[in-house]
Amino acid sequence: MLTGSMGRPGERLPQFPEPTHGPGRRPYVTIYSAISGIPADAPDHDIQGAAFPPGFEKSPFDANTLAKTITCGGGENYHPSGLRRYTNRELASLQTFPVTYQFASNMKKQVGNAVPPKLAEALYRAIIGSLRQTDAEELRMARQDQERNVIVLN
Repeated sequence: MLTGSMGRPGERLPQFPEPTHGPGRRPYVTIYSAISGIPADAPDHDIQGAAFPPGFEKSPFDANTLAKTITCGGGENYHPSGLRRYTNRELASLQTFPVTYQFASNMKKQVGNAVPPKLAEALYRAIIGSLRQTDAEELRMARQDQERNVIVLN
């Protein structure tokens, strides 16, 4: 996703959305909260296929933390158990894709290249709000200009 903002001198630029999560706001979404609700039979959720070969296990870690960056190859991420990689469905859930979302092909690459849907939604809501506010201000100014330019004929 590429967003940009250009304005003429004196124009106000859109504001970046206010944070939604963090201290004094909603709690951050943890790995556990993002992946724990995935049904065992969900598409692209092959837990056995994600297992590390015997002897290649990694150190387990706390699932109640934030995930690392997801890349096209999955990044340096692995399941908090340390016994396997994330499934493709878990990677998608960490990126905020709904469990029901169907990917066309090469799911891991699509997930890694994607702007997280929840982030895109927040940005687009802010952009839409800014455009509506700008439209309302321009309409108000145009009406004021019309009122000033009315010629009174007697």
